[in-house]
Amino acid sequence: MIRGSLAIAFVANVSERVPAARVVIPFSSPRDDRFIMSDAVIHRRTLIVVNDQGLHFRPCQMIAVAAQQHPGSVILSRGSIRADAKSLLELLTLVAEKESVLELEVIGDHGDELAGKMSELFSSGFEVSHPPV
Repeated sequence: MIRGSLAIAFVANVSERVPAARVVIPFSSPRDDRFIMSDAVIHRRTLIVVNDQGLHFRPCQMIAVAAQQHPGSVILSRGSIRADAKSLLELLTLVAEKESVLELEVIGDHGDELAGKMSELFSSGFEVSHPPV
């Protein structure tokens, strides 16, 4: 059974031997501490809020809808504040104003597609182009 600081040393040693794409996920149980190895790929992007109003309700809703289409984990963070991008309320807690720098982390297969879509949303200022009528 591994406890306390020994668990941290164990994770550090394992992490050194696995490819960068591997993730160590802590799993707690009443009996002991275990670590699950996952082959999940992490896609990261740095995004800048360019629209004048920042991330208000409508842009957060657009982000959440896009993130909900991805089966893996999607996290947006501003500094030490992290939000599940699938949750509209958590996104609003980022309080991201114009020119805020956010870090996007998409875990799972085809995460690069979602990261690209998020980059497009941010760079367009969350403007939706409608076809001419």
